[in-house]
Amino acid sequence: MKLKKTFFDIHCHAMTFQHPNFLAYINNLSRNIGDNIISDLFSPNYVMDRADKNKLKKIKNMIGVFENDISALFKLMEDDLKGRYSENSEIPPYIHSGAFHFRGSAYDRLVFCPLIMDFQSQNAVYSDIYYKRAPRKSMKKAIDNIFDGINDFYRKNPETIIRIYPFLGVNTANYSLSELEEFLKKYLTVNFKNRFLKDDVVNFSAKMNLNIKPIENLAFSGIKLYPPLGFDPWPDNDFQQLEKVKFLYEYCIKHNFPITVHCDDQGFRTIPLKESRLYTSPVRWEKVLINYPELKVNFAHFGMQYFRKHGYKKQTDWFHKILFYMENYPNVYADISFNLTVASYLDDFYKAANALPEDKIRKLEKKVLFGTDFPVNLSKIESYNEYYRRFEACRFSDKQINLFASENPSRFIF
Repeated sequence: MKLKKTFFDIHCHAMTFQHPNFLAYINNLSRNIGDNIISDLFSPNYVMDRADKNKLKKIKNMIGVFENDISALFKLMEDDLKGRYSENSEIPPYIHSGAFHFRGSAYDRLVFCPLIMDFQSQNAVYSDIYYKRAPRKSMKKAIDNIFDGINDFYRKNPETIIRIYPFLGVNTANYSLSELEEFLKKYLTVNFKNRFLKDDVVNFSAKMNLNIKPIENLAFSGIKLYPPLGFDPWPDNDFQQLEKVKFLYEYCIKHNFPITVHCDDQGFRTIPLKESRLYTSPVRWEKVLINYPELKVNFAHFGMQYFRKHGYKKQTDWFHKILFYMENYPNVYADISFNLTVASYLDDFYKAANALPEDKIRKLEKKVLFGTDFPVNLSKIESYNEYYRRFEACRFSDKQINLFASENPSRFIF
């Protein structure tokens, strides 16, 4: 069997219950109750399938995973792919014999790309409760938490084939321009062409018990943007906010950092529904790409739309907008994280892809990225392992699978 280099989960998460800003989420629910009734009515199967009889079991399963610390979460993911949780001994595990095995190919590394979220809201005031000041959600503490977890995971598992390349959560609205510049320079100064060099430095320090924090300059592999938390990709009515996003994009191009942006019509929302949809729509990126055509952007969830108006058929305008960007901009990608929790998704996607002209199919297959959205996806699927099983069983060819999970994400990051 020919040994491939690397298989990627380009979109997963490493967070505990300490990270999300639940108060901001609940405050948005209470202030915009009509929005949320509408969202629930017309997107009934987003978070959880209403017909699922195992909803409580899935909730317990997901909470059990989120209760882990970061290091233990990575170990749980690895162990699941080693078959440690499976009750069916006849199904071979994905990780065995020192490699990751998928569709008849072996990969000597499996990369997790956990996306950190910027949940800060320092200026928020909650006037209707006793403790009016917003909880402090320090990005520095979240960053320290993730890298303590990475170091601990490597230290406890020195022979692992897992490599971890986190993406830094950024919401430009939370910083002044000078603060944003300082923040990016601190954590995103160097993007190594050979990312494994960085990883080996970190892994060596952990194995030797040197207790060295990963060098901050080498820490992150890209940026995570999340519009439902208030990030606007092109705030053209606010000069100061626009200057900050321009600086962010110019910085990413100069230093070759990729961006992953949330792009389905739902999510962990702390702003009103209408505003969230406006910021999240791929249409909002049109002026960004016109002004920065070389920018490397992954539209997470491939613009999946769950919202249905009055029984209308499935909406696909976001999907087709992303296809347009893929055709016209060299560095636009899209991942299929969380989407596979919808049983029909890969069949629908396969049919939509193969309905395109041949030249467009060839472009598309070089822009698709495999991701899971684990552990968020546990609201609708039983395990990390099951997500891989669904991907493996799809109708795309072995060559296309290797593109989606190995060649494309490697090009996206490096």
